[in-house]
Formats: sequence, C-alpha cells, structure tokens
Amino acid sequence: MINSSVSIIIVHWNTPDVLKAQLKLLCGFEGEIIVVDNNSADNVDWIKNEFSKVKFIQNKINHGYAFACNQGASIAVGEWLLFLNPDVSISIEQVLQFLNGAVEQRLDVASPNINQSGYQKPIPTFWSLIHEFTPLGKIIPFSPKKRTLFGGCLLIKKRILEKVGGWDERFFVWFEDSDLTKRLYDNNYRVGWIDSEITHSGAESFKIIDPTTQSDMFFHSMRMYMKKHFLVFQQLIIEFIIQRYSNKKLLPVLDDSISIVVPNMKRALLDSFLKLNCRFIKPPIELVIVTSILSNYDFFTYKRDYPLVRFIRISENRGFASTVNVGLKISRGQWTGTANDDTVWTSNWILQCLDNAPVRSGSINPLIFDREGSVESAGIQIFPQGKATPITILPTENITTIDATNGAAVVYKHEVLENVGLYDERFGSYLEDVDLSLRITKLGYTNCVVTNAKITHLKHQTTLSRVPVFKSWNDFKNWILIIAKNWDAGSIITNFPPILIERGRNLSGVIKSLFERSR
Repeated sequence: MINSSVSIIIVHWNTPDVLKAQLKLLCGFEGEIIVVDNNSADNVDWIKNEFSKVKFIQNKINHGYAFACNQGASIAVGEWLLFLNPDVSISIEQVLQFLNGAVEQRLDVASPNINQSGYQKPIPTFWSLIHEFTPLGKIIPFSPKKRTLFGGCLLIKKRILEKVGGWDERFFVWFEDSDLTKRLYDNNYRVGWIDSEITHSGAESFKIIDPTTQSDMFFHSMRMYMKKHFLVFQQLIIEFIIQRYSNKKLLPVLDDSISIVVPNMKRALLDSFLKLNCRFIKPPIELVIVTSILSNYDFFTYKRDYPLVRFIRISENRGFASTVNVGLKISRGQWTGTANDDTVWTSNWILQCLDNAPVRSGSINPLIFDREGSVESAGIQIFPQGKATPITILPTENITTIDATNGAAVVYKHEVLENVGLYDERFGSYLEDVDLSLRITKLGYTNCVVTNAKITHLKHQTTLSRVPVFKSWNDFKNWILIIAKNWDAGSIITNFPPILIERGRNLSGVIKSLFERSR
C-alpha cells in the first residue's frame, strides 16, 4: 500500500517542540500532511519554512479537538485519514505498517494497541461510568466488550468518516473519540486494533492547564456525552455522580472568544443566514450553528464552504431553549449569546454591545428592527399581571436598563449564566428569554439595550411560529411557569385578578386556533 493514499491530520496546541520532532520523523512522507494549530500561544509559522510541503491551518480561536479534526478532514484528499496528536511518536514505516494492518484485516477504522492501561478504556456506558466513579466498581466486576478508539492516533477511511457525519463538534476535548467510536459501532462498521510499536508520551498540551480546570473540562464533556447517548433516568443518576466532581454548566473560561449560537431547523434559513452574515464572523467571535436539518452527508459540504463555523447536529428539534443550550454549554469566553437564523446583522453589533456594557450587565440586546425598518424591540417590558411587550420606542440614551432582553439577538456574560443557569428547557419555545432575564435580575445583574448596536429581524420564519395553536398554548403554559418561578406569594395574591384575565386570554387564543384549524 503506497503512503500517498493517506492524509495525516495533526491537531496542535502549545507543544511546538513535540510537533517539530514529530514532523521530522515524517519527513519524506509521500502523502499529505495537514497541521491544524488551535491558536497556540507560541508562533508556529516555522512550519511554512522548515516543512514547506505541509498544509498549515492557523486558527485564531481554539474551537476544540473535534472541530480541528473536521477542518483537516474537509480539505484532505487521501482515501484514508490518520488523525494524530503531536505527542505520538510515529515513523513513516510505522504509518505504512499501520495502514497495511488495517487493510489486511479489512477494517474501516483502527487505532494502535499501545501498551498503556490508559488506552484500554471502554466505550462509556451507564454501567461503565457507575463502575469507574462509584464504590460499586470495587464490588461488581465489569468487563467491557468494546473499547474506545484512541483519538490521538486514529486511522479511518475518509468516506466512512463522511458517512457518520464527522467528529461531533459539541465536544471541546475528551469523549469526542468515544462518541465517534460508538457511532461507528452503531452503524456496523469494522472497528479494530493494530499491534504496533507506536508510542505516546501523553497529555503534553494539558500540562499548562491547572488540575481543577482539567477536571471541569473532563466532566463537562462527560455530561455532553451522556446527554447525547443515555436514557433520561440514566442521565439523572450520572449527573448526581458528576456533581461530586464538578457543577459547571459551561466550559471554564479559557480565552477571550465570544460564541454566538444560532438555532436552526430549516435549510433555506440556514443558507440565507450564512450567506448574509458569515462575512461578519471574525475573531474573537465564533459562530456556532446548532441544527436539526443537516444530514451526515451534508455536514462536510457545509464544513468545506464555511470552515470557521462550528456546526453541531442534533437529532431532533426540541424547541428553542434546548437547541440554544447545546451551543451555550460549549462557550468558553467571557461572553456568549444567541441570534435567530432569521436575523440580518450589521458588521459590529456584537462588539458594540460589549464595548458599551455596564459593569453589572448580565444580558445585552442590540436595537432590533423589523424588515420595514421600524423598531421591533429595544428590549422587553414586563407587567405584574403576567404580560410582556416589546419596547418599540427608541430610547433617548445609548445604554438603557430594561426588564428583559429579547432572545432574537442577545449577548450574555459567561459568569452570569454559570451562576443562574441556562434557558429553562421546560419552556420549549417562547418566553424562555423573559424567564432568564428575570433570573439575571434576581442575582443583582442588569439587562440592558445598546442602541448603537443594530440588527434586523425578519421574524416568524420558522414553521412552529406560524402555527397559532402552538404559540397560544405555549403563551399560556409558559406564563404559568414564569409566574410560579419568579413571582413571590404577595405579588401573585395582589395581581391575581389581572393574572387570571391574562391567562384566560391565552386559553381563548388556544380554543380559537383549534376551532379555526378544524374548519
């Protein structure tokens, strides 16, 4: 087997000496070598001069290991892809032996048998995690049937990676290889291990991260994995176990990036949004698309067209709150936020929000215009009877404190979300932004609008928002939830008659919509 059929993809972060040693071992390799640098602190431009045949991708933001793997894979030309950590010592001869072993065993994907116990980890299951993180592990024997492939040295046919939809970019680090392995097994691909003299020094890039942050990152990824693959009752038990080690809702703050999460459930809106707004995405801003409409085959097409966008595919639409939370959980900068896929941006609305942010800001809205150019929302006003209306009068000052921010386009402070929590997923869609704003206020932070930051909202482009009965029912249900969560007993008693009238109007809307639907 000639080595030109293999593309080697090396994901690098802050280990330049180790990377240089690895590239020297691979000098003379006839196939393609791609190095993706995840915004290392030290300049690695020496790659261009010393290893001119290497294709080099320099990220200005560290989007995580899975993202970088997909970046490399999207431009690779080899029939096989070999993903490597820089601290894996592998020669050209060992690459060929590894490839030939996979071909001889008729495998679709393989990792080397490295003689270190740390690489004998099973694919995580409910019982494997119970065994590993509770005293039951000392009592109940556990023999895993399937092992996780070693993501730091993983050989896979390119067409197979494309068929399963690539690496899952919701994982920043850890568990991305377990997730990929599970999906490969679930789709009945041939997974195997090759005996090899390949060695791995281990965790070189993590030596600069303190142990507490490492622990938080590990258990954050474990949460993402169990949310994706475990049953609800299993999630509750594993969450109880994780709380002993880490209670972080988001990734720890790792850099100065600003992640903007865009929920999507219609391809036409996704295409339109990216065409109109992707040109405005420049560091430190990261765009995270959480979508239920991209198939496995679509994924790499979009990855090639928009290489700096983080695409996270979810299996089904469970409402705005759930979809956006997937993206918010992987935010790791001082600020994060969300914008609808039917918004049209100005180039600097995000930075203008932050440049003008008061010290105690928890959430910040830009000024939102409708398609006719009128003010659709300068924030939201909340009334004690359980009613909220958008503010449509242009504020006289550039920065104005408001009752609640509009989730159509909003930026949140990372530490505030870590303290008050994310969107309440019981809301599904509608009023989840009002509820979060109220919780932010209770913590002593403010919600505000910055009027020199502007966007346009085309509004009501999603299917569900055009179903009157859906909106009417959610207005009723979600207002009951908001009042129960955020009104004290005195406020409920004082405002009970108008609250009852407002909820009656909601129910009337439900009945009217059902009647019109039946005609």
